[in-house]
Amino acid sequence: MTVRVTESARRQLRVAAQAVARRENTTTQGAFRAFIERMLAEYEAVMEERKPLSDFPDLPIVEAVRFGYRFFFRDVGDAVWLVGVWNARQSG
Repeated sequence: MTVRVTESARRQLRVAAQAVARRENTTTQGAFRAFIERMLAEYEAVMEERKPLSDFPDLPIVEAVRFGYRFFFRDVGDAVWLVGVWNARQSG
């Protein structure tokens, strides 16, 4: 399945990567980068981590939580869109 990224999610992902680079050690930075690359290349790799939004289970958006961030996805046809990346500590 193809993973596409909305412009707003691309900006949010960039901010998240910069934050991880500022506050985490080199090992965590590398793991975060590898997760992002794998998620975008092989969406199936994070499929088992996806879950419906607990606050809005009827929305067609699911999330995966990793590295203190919530990654929001929406399936549209043959593609999966990454529609948002939020700091988990600030989003609830």
